[in-house]
Amino acid sequence: MAKLDVDNHLMIVGNFGRYQWLQLLLTGMMVACFGMQMFVSIFTHGTPDYKCQYAESLNNSKESNSTESIAADACSVQVDGEWCTEFEYDKSMFMSTIVTDFDLVCDRNHYVTVANMAWMASEGVGALLGSYISDRYGRKPLVIATYLTIGVFGSVTASSVNLTMYIIIRCVMGFVCFAGFSAAAALLMESVSPHKRSQALNAIDLFWVLGYSSLSLWGFLIREWRYLQLAISIIGVPLGIICFWLLDESPHWLSINGQEQKLLELLNKMARWNGVDMPNAIRGDSPGEESKLDFKTQEAAGGSRENCCDIWRHRRVVVRLVVYSLGWVACTFCYYALSFGVTNLPGNLYLNNFIMSGVEGLAYACCFVIAYTGRKVPTVGSYLAGGCSLLISIIIQLYAPETLARARAITALSVVGKFCISAAWQIIFVWQSEVYPTTHRCMLTSLNGVVGRIGTVLAPYMVDLHKYINVPNEDIILPSLFVVLMVGVGLMHIIPPETNKRKLPVNLHEANKSSFPFAGEQDGLRSTFKEDGLLQTTKI
Repeated sequence: MAKLDVDNHLMIVGNFGRYQWLQLLLTGMMVACFGMQMFVSIFTHGTPDYKCQYAESLNNSKESNSTESIAADACSVQVDGEWCTEFEYDKSMFMSTIVTDFDLVCDRNHYVTVANMAWMASEGVGALLGSYISDRYGRKPLVIATYLTIGVFGSVTASSVNLTMYIIIRCVMGFVCFAGFSAAAALLMESVSPHKRSQALNAIDLFWVLGYSSLSLWGFLIREWRYLQLAISIIGVPLGIICFWLLDESPHWLSINGQEQKLLELLNKMARWNGVDMPNAIRGDSPGEESKLDFKTQEAAGGSRENCCDIWRHRRVVVRLVVYSLGWVACTFCYYALSFGVTNLPGNLYLNNFIMSGVEGLAYACCFVIAYTGRKVPTVGSYLAGGCSLLISIIIQLYAPETLARARAITALSVVGKFCISAAWQIIFVWQSEVYPTTHRCMLTSLNGVVGRIGTVLAPYMVDLHKYINVPNEDIILPSLFVVLMVGVGLMHIIPPETNKRKLPVNLHEANKSSFPFAGEQDGLRSTFKEDGLLQTTKI
């Protein structure tokens, strides 16, 4: 019986043709919507200037015998012995935010951080449970569910009557969105040939930057937070309906779940869209046993019987899981801490947001080089380059006089550091997806994301470290921590195997090997597809 090697057959039906472009568009738009929902808090959580509503009347009062103390700080104003509870907000930047609607200032200002941390925490929980759903029931249902969740719950968020309602709905969205992001990336990666996987995942993250950067325009045009939230959400429902008809399930997922007929239909659909003449043996048209593809010998055998506990019996898989998890912690911590620091630059908020998203987009665009250089060298190089840039900034802070040029140099080096950490994070995302087996790919990548939330939670508190300690040269503590993390974790990424143009491991047994075979190799020998003329039938 002929074996069905999904990676080799994906090369036959077209490496990256019209069909793959459609799948990229459908999954990429979901990622863009997710990016907008995540970073919209930059504008909806904004805190404008404010003052106590009673301050002016108290200042003008000449007959009051009360002991009110009226200070420049609105939070210090007292009225009849009670702290001010009603405020007036400046509307030059925002017409309204959740801060102005729910009065999240003074002793309630920490609730803004609570809202942000709740979103992050819900992403971690959603990553774990969503990965199980994706691996068990397929990638497509979760992508569609994410679109619908953004459309429905995102719109309901705009009608929140209090902070509790707002946080609960945002938690539901964070829960679903991160799981949908992992499923969308897995679906796209499993729908292209090994030679195009890195480009596909880099492209889908450019949609993330598209959503992130477009918020600058949306936020500038719509200054009311409820209308802004509604504007970026309502598109989710129609896109979900479109995906129901046009988005297909992952061929790798169909293969490991033994859905032979659906896989054959999908391969034929790919061939038609890409203008490829499918060989009879793959179409299933030839008589006899050649038309029956043996799914059990290649992927379904053993793959469907694996469970989560089996992961811990494979030492190399566990070691790689630890390495990538530490990489996620370093990336999330450095990325968000650098972002919080750099975005405090003077100037227009909307322009600053666009510039910072542009730096991230440039880093992702540069990652297309990994299709030629592999994954390992650029990852380690990005970590070390970022560490060196921040090390130089430490030296400048210690020995350079405090001038405008010094401040600009430190800012520029911080931007370089963010560029490097963004590039490293993107390559890790591609790399880990190729190292983990199809049977557990979504779960393991999501587990990395959950562990990475440690860095996300620590970042804002570490940025404010100077508020809690008072030691000499406290400004270099955070950059020093960046350097240690980036250099140490970067060197650890020498351990995982190279995956460029290699076959995706299907089950834990294949993923536990020290290296992976090139796509087109079978039993140690190169495939003869090209010599047989099958690849030459491609018309694109």
